[in-house]
Amino acid sequence: MRRRIVRVILSIVIIILTVMVFTFGIFAENIEVWTRNIDIEFKKSTKIINNEPYIELRAVLEAIGWKVYWNSEKKTVLGVKGDEKLDFKIGSIDSVINGKHVVLDKPLFISNGTVYVQSKFIAQQFGTKIRWDRKNNLIIMSIKNSCNVDVSGNGNIIIVGDGIIVNIFEPYSIDTIYDLIDDADKLLNAKKSEDALDKYGEIIESLGDNGNEDIYAQVMNNMGNAYTIMAEVKNGRKNAESAIECYNKALQIYSKNLNNVNYYITINNLGNALDLLYDFSGKKDYLLMKLDKYKESLKYNWPDLNYEKASINYNLGKTYFEMGENKLSLENLSYSKEIYLKILETLDENKNKSEWAMIQNNLGNVYRLLSMQANREENMEKAIEAYSKALNVMSIESCPFDYANIHKYIGDLYKTSFEENNSYEYINEAIKQYKESLRFYSLECYPINYAKVNYELGSLYIALSDLTDQDKNKILAKSFLEEALKVLDKEDYPYYYSLLKEDLNQIN
Repeated sequence: MRRRIVRVILSIVIIILTVMVFTFGIFAENIEVWTRNIDIEFKKSTKIINNEPYIELRAVLEAIGWKVYWNSEKKTVLGVKGDEKLDFKIGSIDSVINGKHVVLDKPLFISNGTVYVQSKFIAQQFGTKIRWDRKNNLIIMSIKNSCNVDVSGNGNIIIVGDGIIVNIFEPYSIDTIYDLIDDADKLLNAKKSEDALDKYGEIIESLGDNGNEDIYAQVMNNMGNAYTIMAEVKNGRKNAESAIECYNKALQIYSKNLNNVNYYITINNLGNALDLLYDFSGKKDYLLMKLDKYKESLKYNWPDLNYEKASINYNLGKTYFEMGENKLSLENLSYSKEIYLKILETLDENKNKSEWAMIQNNLGNVYRLLSMQANREENMEKAIEAYSKALNVMSIESCPFDYANIHKYIGDLYKTSFEENNSYEYINEAIKQYKESLRFYSLECYPINYAKVNYELGSLYIALSDLTDQDKNKILAKSFLEEALKVLDKEDYPYYYSLLKEDLNQIN
């Protein structure tokens, strides 16, 4: 069924690229049917890359009324049409249209001084809007968000709205909503959680009270993931609790079949949300609850080389470490490490860059925790090596959130080494890494990350004040700690708040 949708969407692309609107026999009143020609030779400017058609960005935008501005220094494209604005960046899949994040399947690229974009992106964003009419079981395509639609035809369905006329060869079932889920998932994978939640909310609304249970559970799990990501950056407790609520709604359905892998994936995700509540509060209850969830999720018969299996073992290793159960922690972390290393052996670094970088990042996390329990120097070196390999792919332009996270984790490694060795080399490197992460973390957009890094910097400058420039370093420490206090308040983050107050009292 989803293949049929793709064919219809591709037909819309063809309509736009050949700049023709075909009219069919319509039986309707007060419907204005019109056609429009755009004077541009799109076929001449089309490039096919890996069987994917690309068109000139400037040419197509100017043809539909946009003014286009190129910034050669930043390699960005700005489009303006009245009060509407759009922003693109070469080499990035992120774009912003009227303040909303939109994720491309593939990034823009330059060829012979010309910027090219996927033709289907133009079709979807500027040619048609796609909505599902649940009541009539139809996919409606229009050039506006809302429109008057008239339907006629027997067998074939003719949909007319705001000048776009589409021949759909057969009615659509609820399965077609998976394409809308794909769009929301792209936003989620790009860490655009709030925009993803808006999309998921629309899908839930479209499903209605008698919607498909499996789709409902899938969307609820993904909404939980979106809230979990948001909880890491702002409104931590509130978003973590919203994530737990979504996961539990998904589990009400998945628990009907305990052979369903989605049940165990969602249980692991629920553990991650509880992990955040433990991090914020320091309450042992959350520690024990997440341990139960991770142990439950490991009961599934996972294949040997499986990302979820590696993730669950890492989560268990982290939890046992927090409980002081070092033997169990090392067992689970070592198992997670072995899975990731074996998966790496199956990947071509050049052909699977994103996947390869993700595993290097995950390995860095594993080695970082291992370094706190055994073979410190060796595991620290391996952690930094893995993180550095990930950074070869995850740049501040392409993966800013991951980029900042990795630099924060490297800073944590050097901070721990400083605390053990009291070396200037380690403390200076830790400060350098933390400050690099603050190039992306901001108080406005990523307050929790911003506050945690400021807390770490404050504690480092307190330590520096014992070694040199006491007055200067105490002033710096106080400024960083006060920045952290802007976010880590007593009510929502009691654990961090107590640490901050303790450090500030130490300075004063």
